[in-house]
Amino acid sequence: MNHTAYRALLLNVCFTPLWVCCLLMLPGQAQELPPETAAKIRGLWIVRHNMNSPEAIERFLKFAEQYRFTDLFVQVRGRGDAYYESHFEPTAEGVNPGFDPLSYLLLRNESYRFRIHAWVNIFYFWSSPKLPADRNHLIYQKPDWLVYPLQYDSSGGDSASLSSRRNAEGLYHSPLNKEVQAHLLNVVHDILANYKVD
Repeated sequence: MNHTAYRALLLNVCFTPLWVCCLLMLPGQAQELPPETAAKIRGLWIVRHNMNSPEAIERFLKFAEQYRFTDLFVQVRGRGDAYYESHFEPTAEGVNPGFDPLSYLLLRNESYRFRIHAWVNIFYFWSSPKLPADRNHLIYQKPDWLVYPLQYDSSGGDSASLSSRRNAEGLYHSPLNKEVQAHLLNVVHDILANYKVD
């Protein structure tokens, strides 16, 4: 690995945790829990595939109630797509048009009273070998935001070459790209401004 590649890798490894910490400390959003509340957290992670329909949401709400969970960490941004009504990203594949999963969950939660936390995948962009059907997805709109392995030329642009470049886990936004940083802040602010999450 040459010096430039090592430096870029080191910056990415160091910058990503710092970026996540900064997002978690947005002014006025983070709240310290009283000790009696913190001791009573029983959290359940809800993966995005469980947010596709009202029926799926009802199932995990009943499960969480049955097993006395107190907090639900709900994935609302999975792969550069939204499980809520986003002003910045397309609705996730598998979610019916017009259905807002996060809004539905929050409405149904009025009778359950769980603390709902929005789980946002920050730099994860796509994971399926088949690229998104929605041409408004940022994978098509902003291919220059992607991180490419050093051995690849990122100028291809077409979906076949893009799909062949993905590694086993998926495609990622570049954490060093200022436009990416601004976009992700907009995504987080959009959620916080429009949804009453904990």
